[in-house]
Amino acid sequence: TVNFTTAMTDANYSAVYGTQFDTSGSSNPNFIGLRATSGTVATKTTSAIRISTWTYVGAAVDTSNISVAIFR
Repeated sequence: TVNFTTAMTDANYSAVYGTQFDTSGSSNPNFIGLRATSGTVATKTTSAIRISTWTYVGAAVDTSNISVAIFR
């Protein structure tokens, strides 16, 4: 979760994110995106955005680096 020190006026902002390629020897990619719980839609709020990474089969995975930029 990325928490904003100062809340946005609304949730109409853009988030750009990326992660470092997995160097563990696997040729399978990891993915990064907005995080949602099962059965819900991922939403951005005025105070935070939740981002997660997962493997190509959908399992949660930790990555070495994640970069996030917010544009309003």
